[in-house]
Amino acid sequence: MVTPEPVDVIVIGAGASGLLAARDLARAGLDVVILEARSRVGGRISTRRPAQSPPIELGPEFVHGDNELLWKLVREADARTAESPEAQWVLTDVGLQRRDDLWERIGGVFKKLQPDVFPSLGAWLKAGDRELPADDTVLTREFVQDFHAAPIDRMSARTLKETSGGTEENQHRLINGYDRIPLTLAQQCKAAGVEIHLNAVASRIRWRPGEVEVATRGELGAAGRTVRARAVVITVPLGVLKALPSQMGALQFDPELPEKRQLWAQLEVGAVSRVVLRFDHSFWTEPFVPDALRAQDGSSFGYIHAPGAPVPVWWSAAPEPILIGWGGGPAAQALAGKSQAEVVEIVVRTLASIFGCSSSALSSALVEGYWHDWTTDPFARGGYSFSLAGQEDAPARLARSVEATLFFAGEATAEPAQLGTVGAALASGERVVAEVLRALPTAPRPLLS
Repeated sequence: MVTPEPVDVIVIGAGASGLLAARDLARAGLDVVILEARSRVGGRISTRRPAQSPPIELGPEFVHGDNELLWKLVREADARTAESPEAQWVLTDVGLQRRDDLWERIGGVFKKLQPDVFPSLGAWLKAGDRELPADDTVLTREFVQDFHAAPIDRMSARTLKETSGGTEENQHRLINGYDRIPLTLAQQCKAAGVEIHLNAVASRIRWRPGEVEVATRGELGAAGRTVRARAVVITVPLGVLKALPSQMGALQFDPELPEKRQLWAQLEVGAVSRVVLRFDHSFWTEPFVPDALRAQDGSSFGYIHAPGAPVPVWWSAAPEPILIGWGGGPAAQALAGKSQAEVVEIVVRTLASIFGCSSSALSSALVEGYWHDWTTDPFARGGYSFSLAGQEDAPARLARSVEATLFFAGEATAEPAQLGTVGAALASGERVVAEVLRALPTAPRPLLS
């Protein structure tokens, strides 16, 4: 179906960046349409709401730092927050050891980096530092792989040094559902007159300066609609931009964008895996939960770090009997492509080894496990971006518009210090709004025929 009248701007993707960009462009008086491949808004924000359970997050859970845009939306969405737990536990040869100076120690490693000599963390670690304790080396490597979702040989030493790797950021959890953020943005979009089309997989972008036509497919490849506009804002994840033409969700450009293609091919997307285990309400009293973690219904749980484990990082939604397992980089890649049942079995075994109990004891208390494979998800194709060694300017190059007609947003186009966060996505949406409003003439031009 072809829209009877062209619009001013097409936004591809109803994640945080796309929704914010569409809302603010519409509020500025432009006619805006959103095309979203999924059957819901939110993109990589993915919240499940099972009966008799708090919300289960399979995507973002935390608010990082003091991002004003995100905190404003938190208030508008009536989202409730809780401070991230401070307690840190490390699994050692003698069991779980409390390490509440963990972030400080890892941040101290980042301050020693020499990015002008060793561009990546991996290169610096291989060069050796006699003053660096061995366990700090292990924990720093694990931290970068897990939380930045980056191979250490590819992660920018410059960005880690300048930001202390994020170890000094304040973090808060959204406890009544992260989906409140995109749902609120979607409501604001509709109030501003934005049309949101779900199950609309953008497949081909035909363009020339000042004119664009986006063809879509519906579910299961069925013929979709074609929408015309004066400009398009592309907010799909970097993994989707890198997709081959034959792959689901891939975007084709006519004419092609060779410089952008070359850049997309050079960059990598971090792999992440998040598994959520929901136990019955007697879980915190079970004898297999270590005393220190069981205290006060899990309130002292904090984070567990188990370097080298299939799922190396754990935290809880205490006092609720919900444990979250997290892995990035190699740990996440090892789980990619497996079924949910296989992954839950692996993580239960991992948690049993951490607790020093049998897998059957944990399984008997388990109500349900949740997991989403972001690596094979055709509309994500990975977790999130990281700052690439030697290419710290890559986000800025990703963000550059083409002929004031094709505009790019999304967390991969944000500042290196923000990559991989919802705050980064929102900041990119704000940036692209200013670019579009500067570029579009006041009167529409004739469109492609």
